[in-house]
Amino acid sequence: MPFRKYSNQFRKGVCQLTCDCGHSPSKTAEEYEIPLKTLEKWITAYNKNPCCFDKSDDYYIES
Repeated sequence: MPFRKYSNQFRKGVCQLTCDCGHSPSKTAEEYEIPLKTLEKWITAYNKNPCCFDKSDDYYIES
């Protein structure tokens, strides 16, 4: 799988789905095509500090 960048807004959204709404991490990773280990790292960070993905992204997507 090629390297992908995910926005902080996206990261926070999937963490909220799994942590706050009770969605399965494995099913969420599959649905959003995220490596499970990556999602698990995000969830760990989110559980330590739910505001960890609130900062703005340090990259821009050009159209």
